[in-house]
Amino acid sequence: MISVILLSIVGGIVYLIWMIVTAFKKRWKKLGYQFASAVVYVGLLYVAGVLHDRYEEAQYFRGVFAVSGTLPTPTFSYDSERAFNGDGYSIQVFALPKSVRERFESFDEKALGALPQKPDYRSQWKTSPWRKTPMQSSENKYLDFALSNFGPAEVRYHQKAIRELVGKTGSYVAYFYFDHGDYPGNIDLFVVDLEGNRLYLINFNT
Repeated sequence: MISVILLSIVGGIVYLIWMIVTAFKKRWKKLGYQFASAVVYVGLLYVAGVLHDRYEEAQYFRGVFAVSGTLPTPTFSYDSERAFNGDGYSIQVFALPKSVRERFESFDEKALGALPQKPDYRSQWKTSPWRKTPMQSSENKYLDFALSNFGPAEVRYHQKAIRELVGKTGSYVAYFYFDHGDYPGNIDLFVVDLEGNRLYLINFNT
């Protein structure tokens, strides 16, 4: 994908230079065709980008929840400022999609125990697969890391809800993680709350 973007940028620069040369030569009709072609090209690139993003979202959704679909609009979302390398904190709360609810109501430990599947950009991370709550005490360092004190009061409200959910039976939890030495450094946390009909997603990179 990066190589395609770089190729498009280089191609765009070369095309712009060609248009400038055409303008200096006052070939206005040819310049008009070039401009129209550039507009069409940019439009096609935009559509291709949107379709690619939707495909990636659908693949990610299936890899995490073992069902088809994409995430709905969140009922709550918070994103901290991100460093140039992506370090920062995000939490999203969703109404639990029907397909995910049905999948977890008939929880198959053998099938879902092999999920979530890491996307390519998480290839160096490890996976803690889906299982029923409560979380084990040995995982407290990851839970505490994911629920670090960030953002406004509403963030802490949802963090408290997550801590209560994963401390009792009735919900499901999984996460991707990457340790910095003996301590958590990055995490993607997923919590399915059947009783409250909610889905929680947290990303924290340091």
